[in-house]
Order: sequence, then C-alpha cells, then structure tokens
Amino acid sequence: MENDETIHLSTADVKQLLRNRTVFYRMLSSLYHEPLSEEQIEAMATSDLIEYGKGEGLMSRGINDMACYLRRRNSGTRRELAVDFTMSFGGMGNLNEKNALPIRSLFMSESDHAFFAEGYREAFAAYKQSCVKKAEGVDYPEDHLMFMFQFMALLSERADELLSRRDIDGALADLKAAREFLEKQILSWFPAFSQRAEIFMTTRFYKGILKMTQGYLEDDIDVLDAAIEAIEGSEEG
Repeated sequence: MENDETIHLSTADVKQLLRNRTVFYRMLSSLYHEPLSEEQIEAMATSDLIEYGKGEGLMSRGINDMACYLRRRNSGTRRELAVDFTMSFGGMGNLNEKNALPIRSLFMSESDHAFFAEGYREAFAAYKQSCVKKAEGVDYPEDHLMFMFQFMALLSERADELLSRRDIDGALADLKAAREFLEKQILSWFPAFSQRAEIFMTTRFYKGILKMTQGYLEDDIDVLDAAIEAIEGSEEG
C-alpha cells in the first residue's frame, strides 16, 4: 500500500493493534477453512465489521461487497454460500485441471504445483523457527491459508504478551518473523490464487472476501513496519 504519511505509534497503540490483528487473522483463517454456518452468517451481517465497508481502499470495497450481499440474505443464503466455498476454496471447481485450493505450493511457479512441495517446506520451516506446530487432526498441509493466517494471529498474540512482560527482543523477533512471512509466503502468491478462485465464484460475498483479504494484507505490511519501528524506538529510549 502506498502511503505518504508516516505512522507514529506508542507502545499502547502497538498493543491494541496487535490485539486487533489477532482477531482479524483468526477470522480470516475461519473464512478459508470451511463454509459458514447460519449463525456465522447472521453474526457477520450484524457485526461492526460491515461499518468498515464505508471507507476507501480495496479492503473497504471488499467489505462493502460482502455487506451488500448479506443485506439480501434469505433462507437459501447458506446453501448458496456453501456452494461458492466448495467450488472455490474447497477445490471442487476445475479449469484446465487446476483448482483454487488456498495452498501456496499449488501457485508457485518454481514448484511442480503439487501438495507438500516447496511452499509446504518453507511454511513448515517458518513455523518451526518460531516454535509453532500445526494442530493435529487437520489434513491440510502447512501452506494452506487457514494455517498461515492462524500463524499470523499467534505471532501477533504472542508479541502482545511479550510486550506486556517487557520482553522487547522477543516481541520484535515475532513481529519481524510475521513481516517476513506475510511478504514472502502469503502476498507472494495470494493475487494469483485470488484471480483463479474468482473464476469459480458466483456470489458477491466471496468475491468480496478476496478483495477484503488482499487489501488487509497489503495494509498490514505498513502496520507491521510501523509497529516494529515504534518498538525499536522505545527500546532505544
């Protein structure tokens, strides 16, 4: 995201941003994991999230698309959204023998576009370096967006806790790890995935999720840079 204004944050600002990031990344993880339930659809339709659709930028445009769709929800909405999820994020749609499973290895030009390829190995290495292990019982590989977003949430939550304990070095390590992971292992392939996933979508809601996600990820680069700068500044002070 291009921004001519420098963001200046206090330690309290950073901690609040980290809490917000933790919540948002966990929401993103759930959106790419499985179809929404009736309860989740209703909660999203009445949540404060929809207010962000009134702003500018790609993230806001995506949220506005989601809100416009949800305002017209009816008894068939859950089924319609479930079909869209299954055809796109669920990998059931197929075009020229390619699907839209949100798995990095399938979108890396240097790989053989197979499960457990280079994207998996790099994600696994990043988790291991940050002492994080994938939860048992889920069959998706480590480079599935669900796990990648969970990892971002965990690093954010952990950095907040480390700041509370005045472990500045530990918090900086987690934030820098998140910054590198976001740029190299998520943003590097998300646009290609988004372009393919949209082919299999019919609802404005899921197309909005793609826009919202892309916009948020781009903005988060700036947020992480500002947070790192603020913490390094507090350490020097």
